[in-house]
Amino acid sequence: STQSRSSAASDVYKRQSLETLFIRSLKIDYSLSDGHKNTGIIKLDRSYFYKELYFASVETFSYESLFKYYKFIMDCNKLNIDKDYDGIYKLHFVTVPLKVIFSIKNDYIVMGYLMEVVEGHTIRKIKTQFLEYWKLNKELIKTALHSLVEVLTENQFLIVDFNDDNVMWNMQTNTLTYIDISVRSFTRPDEVYNNYSVDGAIDKL
Repeated sequence: STQSRSSAASDVYKRQSLETLFIRSLKIDYSLSDGHKNTGIIKLDRSYFYKELYFASVETFSYESLFKYYKFIMDCNKLNIDKDYDGIYKLHFVTVPLKVIFSIKNDYIVMGYLMEVVEGHTIRKIKTQFLEYWKLNKELIKTALHSLVEVLTENQFLIVDFNDDNVMWNMQTNTLTYIDISVRSFTRPDEVYNNYSVDGAIDKL
């Protein structure tokens, strides 16, 4: 029954210390969202990037989908690729806290998740607004990107949509952070060999 599935799933998530919050009307700052209306900054105990994950009307709300997305958030939380490459550069996977946010938007129930606010700039922004820095450091950044592909592949994480807007570089610490996450990234380990096609796109940056 739906009730028994809900109870069993609730027990699992409780053991994982996953917190569920209901905020009827979210106050979202879109100033850093580059025009995307499904993501923005919200403030709880501190500032987070918030991203919509699932929405449905009351009539079409699905427990099966809900549990799938809860698992997605837990998978994100468990993935840690932090690595220091001899003090030359570092890799990082954006931190996703174990918090689920429910809200109401245009009569729909919306489920969202949180990400840390990463310091730095997207590779695209560095290429366009910090051109001299890019010219001096692009080979280093490309090397870090190739390492990122290798580490994500080793972790059976599928890179669904690679572009220079989905990775951030901190120019002070030489830290490369991967910020683009898809539910499919965790559910299709049989496709991770496709990650190596990203290497060609990196070389063309």
